[in-house]
Amino acid sequence: MRTCICVSRTYGSKGRETSENMAERLVLPCHDRVLISEAISKGGVDTSVFDRTRTKEADRWLYEHLYDADAIDESGMSPQEMFLNSTKKVIVELAKASDCVFVGRSAAQILKDNYPECRVISVFITATSEDRIAEIMRRWDEGEVAARRRLRKIDGLRKDCFEYYRSDEEVEKDSTWGDPALYDACFNTSLLSKDKIADAIEAIYRKSGD
Repeated sequence: MRTCICVSRTYGSKGRETSENMAERLVLPCHDRVLISEAISKGGVDTSVFDRTRTKEADRWLYEHLYDADAIDESGMSPQEMFLNSTKKVIVELAKASDCVFVGRSAAQILKDNYPECRVISVFITATSEDRIAEIMRRWDEGEVAARRRLRKIDGLRKDCFEYYRSDEEVEKDSTWGDPALYDACFNTSLLSKDKIADAIEAIYRKSGD
């Protein structure tokens, strides 16, 4: 049985760096940006629209007429939804290939719904608002106001992605992105180093294989 560690993280919490450290520790492939390029190449979707517009803002009537003739699988989908559908296919293919670490893209939800044979370890990584803002300011060399705006935008997009893939059970429970009850483990990088977090997740991963 495959085991995949699926990491969701708030923007600026150093979740990607922590995930990469964890994957290196476990000698597992870590799929992040490469996953996006894979989805683009397989789906043939212009993802620039996805960057500019949230999925829930799509004009459904327009896309029903644009895509119902040429793409049966994507009939009626917006460009954003076509990209997300392609992403789903790639995630499942990568999970079937080997144990791995996924960063973002609602991989845990996707695998639970589309590859139930996979053992999923879902992890949420966050940090204090102050530390996240400081990290974004450092990363982008910008002021606090711009950093806060960027944080709200990226976190909003990640929440939208979660809601797009949210299962009927999660809808009924009114589960939201970042709800601790949805994850096997939650970590605060303001309190724990990436090595301490990797230690804990490695223990969970090793135990899941027993």
